[in-house]
Amino acid sequence: MMEIAGRIATLYTESVEDTMELLDRKELEKAVDILSNARRIAVFAVSNVIYFASEFVYYLEKIDKLVLSPSLNGDVYYNAMRLEKEDAAIILSYSGETSQLRGIVEILHEQNIPYVAITSIGGNSVSDYASAVLNITTREKSYSKIAGYTSAMSFHLILDILYSCLFARDYSKNLDYKISRSRFEKDRGNTRNAILRENTSLSVSEVVRNMNSRKIKK
Repeated sequence: MMEIAGRIATLYTESVEDTMELLDRKELEKAVDILSNARRIAVFAVSNVIYFASEFVYYLEKIDKLVLSPSLNGDVYYNAMRLEKEDAAIILSYSGETSQLRGIVEILHEQNIPYVAITSIGGNSVSDYASAVLNITTREKSYSKIAGYTSAMSFHLILDILYSCLFARDYSKNLDYKISRSRFEKDRGNTRNAILRENTSLSVSEVVRNMNSRKIKK
């Protein structure tokens, strides 16, 4: 089991390295500009990619961005038709050829809505009309894979980079907003775990040593 764990860890490390090698600074800057200037941001994804997108939506809402979330019921066209010229979109797709997302691309293109495509390298329908393209690693085949380990890690990394860059665009304002809203979540300050407390100076290694010390004493 530990051999399997090690191989998965290696796969994740390689996925991060691949993604960073594929990351184009100019495309990233364009993507951040588009999303930063947008009045609303619509996020489009299907299948399991919806869950990565939903986490990104959650982050954006924490810095007071108006976001239209990806639909879980298959009706992915409604949000696209609601968009106006001050808005923008993000499309997440491994293959870039999902029929529903191709339909979204057509709607966005017809309405002149800028969008960021997060997809595999090599060119596809989702990236054809994109205002900015951020590529994920493509170590997996479409069907002959036991799970989307590398693509999942790659999607997560790209979205975390995007969010962090957006946050940094107006760092003080975003931090103040996030902190002010977090104060209403009173249970956050009541954790028993010392390493999770705001005023902690403990490192993970120190916590592990303390845990091992208590086990020995028992």
